This record gives sequence, structure tokens and C-alpha cells, in this order.
Amino acid sequence: MFASMVILATLYSVSPPVEVLQGNRDVTLHKVGAGAVAFVITPDENTIVTGGVDRSIRIWAVSDGKLRSMTAHHSCDILTLGISANGRVLASGHSDGSVLMWDLESLKVVSRFVEHSGAVRALSFSPDGQTLASAGDDGSVVLWNTLTNLQHRKLEGHKVRITQLAYAPDKDVLVSASIDGVVKAWDARKGKELSSLKERGQALALAFSPNGKSIAIGTGGDVSFLEENAKVSFRDVFTKMTMPGRILVWDWANGVVTHSHELQVGQVSSISYSPDGQKLAYGTIRWKIGEFVFDMRQERGEIAIWDPFLKSFETPTMQPSQGVVSIKHSKNGKWIAFLDTNGPVKIMRWSK
Repeated sequence: MFASMVILATLYSVSPPVEVLQGNRDVTLHKVGAGAVAFVITPDENTIVTGGVDRSIRIWAVSDGKLRSMTAHHSCDILTLGISANGRVLASGHSDGSVLMWDLESLKVVSRFVEHSGAVRALSFSPDGQTLASAGDDGSVVLWNTLTNLQHRKLEGHKVRITQLAYAPDKDVLVSASIDGVVKAWDARKGKELSSLKERGQALALAFSPNGKSIAIGTGGDVSFLEENAKVSFRDVFTKMTMPGRILVWDWANGVVTHSHELQVGQVSSISYSPDGQKLAYGTIRWKIGEFVFDMRQERGEIAIWDPFLKSFETPTMQPSQGVVSIKHSKNGKWIAFLDTNGPVKIMRWSK
């Protein structure tokens, strides 16, 4: 099954390609057989919080990879995590449609929200921490008041599963993405749709630029045949679902795509802006046909760093063992953390 571990390595930021030296630590996170499926970095960047299919939340030290604390096991899988800007409140989204809010210091549940009719797959706190947005399989975005623990508003407009949510860094603008390729920008305070984009394939990844003016979108795979109830062969299904993705930089206020990059292979599963807003780190997942009918298997994905302004790329030699579930920059720009579909959370440190 899956093993989860933190691997700390040193990355030298010389001319591309970037070189990775041998990792200096290798510490197991989560027990063998229960890999992490989501992670967040605390604002002080001293700890990483993981949630996984073992149905527990665990807190790890970035400095040495040691487990600091963990929760008891839940009755259902943890699919996504979110953290408030002050680092005091953690939110977890679950396969039964529930959302839990935790006091991060004590790891005690302070609120439980139940509104979704399907699994919750995306969470995002507003910059002031007073609103938590949740979304998932039922296609709705629910806004929760974290002060009163009551539902504040429901945003409806997506027709299918929502994959990602992201609040702008300093605005009441919330962006949502769904598997039919629709991306919407909302005025979360007024509950009004501001703009939308329809992209081919699934919209799988979102990231706001640090100044909040642009949104990076990662796509891949086409599931439109599911909506059309079309009769297609397995090979046609495979071809559509493994359609190479692309990265877009969207000026949401003006509704204009300013930059784009087409992948040759793989789906963009996660994306993250560098703190200066100049580069994008992204991770991919690839698929192949297995030995049996209706057998799709994961191949090794990759991590790359794209400069949309210079149209240049860097490819670190530290790569996932399979695909990438999530990738995030540290706020100080000194390291990148990514979650492997095979379980490990890996941290790549940049050295001057």
C-alpha cells in the first residue's frame, strides 16, 4: 500500500536545469498503508499538517520531519484541508459531505458543518478568516461564517463536481473550478458572479497570484462524454480522459487569458505561484492503459517550474515517484513542498 514520508533535500538555484543533492533525512509520515491525500503549511512555515485515508490529521515539524501531534481516526476519509491566515484554525473536508473546524493548537473540533450532499473536495478561508468556503461533488459552494458557525450563503452556478476553491489574497473574491472546465470568479460578500471561463477538459488546479490580479489554472482530461451519455469504447474513454492539459494565466477582472502553455503529456493536477508572482510551480499526473479491460494505471508525473513572462522552464531532478496531488511554495520562497500520489510529502529547499 502507500507509505507517507517527508524527505528534506537541498536545491541549488543555479542555471537550469536545477540540481538536487542527496536528501539528508527520510522520515515516515502516516503509517504504512495509509498515505496522506492533503496537506497545508502553517503561516509560520514551521509545520505541515496532513490528512489522509487513514482518517487522521497529523502535524509534522518542517525542521526535522518529526510527528508533533495527531487526532483520533474519523469515521470517513479526509479529502481536503484548509487553514486560516492566522494559523489558529484548521478545516477538513470529508467523504461524507461534512466539514470540521479544528483549533490547531489543541486539535479539538470546534465546529461541524453539514450541508453538502456529496463529498467535500475543496476548502478555502477568506483573508480575514471570518468565512470558510467549501465545495465538492454536489457542485455548490457553501460559505460558512466562522464566528457564528452558521451558513452565510450558497453560491450556485456549477453543474458538476467542483475540484478547487481559492480566495484572493486581499479581496472578497473567490474562485471555483469544476470538472467540466468551468472556472468562476465570485464576489463572495454579495454572492454575485463576476466572470467565468470555459476551458476544454477538466479544471483541476487553481492559484491566485500574490497581487490577486491573475489566476493560474491547470487542466487535463476531458469528461464531457459523461454529460452527453455518449456510447464510447474504453480506448476512446482513455483517450479523452488522458488528454494533455495546459496552464492558463487568467486576468479574471477583464476576462482575458494573458499566458498559456500546452503540455505534451499529463494532466496539471496542482499549481502554485512563487512569492514574487514571477514563476509557477506545477505538478502533473499521467495515465496508461493496464493489462485488462477498463484498467487505467498511473504513470510517473513530473514537477516543473514555468516562467510565463520569459517562457522558460526549470525541471528539478527531485521528482514524484508517481504523480503530484498538491504543490505549494513557502512564503519566503526558500522551499517548495509537494504531495506524491504514492504518499510522501517532499520538501525541496533552495540554497544560495
